[in-house]
Amino acid sequence: MAGVAIETPKGSGRLKLSTFLIADEFRNCGLGGTFIRALHDRWVLERVQQVHVTVAENNHDQLNRALRPVGFLTVAHEWHRYGPERSEYVMTCLPTELH
Repeated sequence: MAGVAIETPKGSGRLKLSTFLIADEFRNCGLGGTFIRALHDRWVLERVQQVHVTVAENNHDQLNRALRPVGFLTVAHEWHRYGPERSEYVMTCLPTELH
């Protein structure tokens, strides 16, 4: 398996991208970008209004590179959310057009 995405509905028109993972052997070859564009295009077609994802602080830069091209923005930094040295970022996207 090259990658997996798990979405969790969060109410009318909203969802959380709970898991977005590309297998190590498929990273840095464009698969993540292709995968997130396909998800984004489906969200637009399904009229999803907002998607958010949380990411551990140490993984933010890598995930940001994959998600930013389809409109995800980092909107919060939750310090010590799950205990000391366990901070996370919150990213959100308002899918409005096909990329």
